[in-house]
Amino acid sequence: MVAMSALALSASTWDQGIVDNASGMQAARAWKAVMLDNDIPPPVKIEALFSRLSVHAGIVVGSTDPNVVKPVLVGNAAWLDECVALAASLAEKTPQLHHHLSLLYCLQGNNSYARRSHHEYIEKFAGFTTWQHGLPGSHHGMSMNEFPRLDRRANPWNGLVKLVESLTGPPPVLKLVWRYRLSHPPMCTGN
Repeated sequence: MVAMSALALSASTWDQGIVDNASGMQAARAWKAVMLDNDIPPPVKIEALFSRLSVHAGIVVGSTDPNVVKPVLVGNAAWLDECVALAASLAEKTPQLHHHLSLLYCLQGNNSYARRSHHEYIEKFAGFTTWQHGLPGSHHGMSMNEFPRLDRRANPWNGLVKLVESLTGPPPVLKLVWRYRLSHPPMCTGN
C-alpha cells in the first residue's frame, strides 16, 4: 500500500504546474504504473480519471511525437476515445465511475451507451447510497422507498446529447495551461 501511495503521489505531481503535452504523457504513464496494483482504492482510480479528463484535457497520449500538433477535431476525438477506454476499464470495478463514463459516451454522440452507463451507475452505485449526499444525478430529499419509481432509463445528459448531435465533430476541449493544488490530493485522505 505504501508503494502504491508513493506512486500515486508521484503521478499527481505531473498534474500540477505547466500543463502541456509532455506533462500529459508523463502523467498518463505514471497513472498507468499506479493502476498495476490490484488493490487500488476508488479515490485513486477517480484521481487517475480526473487527471485525463480535466487536467490534461485534449492531450492525446497515443501520439508518438509530442511536438506534432494534430488538427483540433482529430485530436479531440482521439482524446475522447482514450478517456472512454480508461473510464470503461476503471468502471468495471469502481461503479461510481459509470457516471463519468455516461458523460463521455454522450460527448461522443453515443446516446444509447450514455443511457446504459448511467443505468449502470444507478444500479451498481447510486441505488446503494443515500440521496441526501448530493450524488451526481441524484434527486435531493428522495427516500429509498421512492427510488423504484424513478425512470432508470432516463439520460441526464439529454440536453447535451442534442447539442453534440448538432455539431460536425466532437465538442471542443478547453485546455488548462497551469494548475496548482493547495492541498494534498483527495486520494490521500482516510488512508
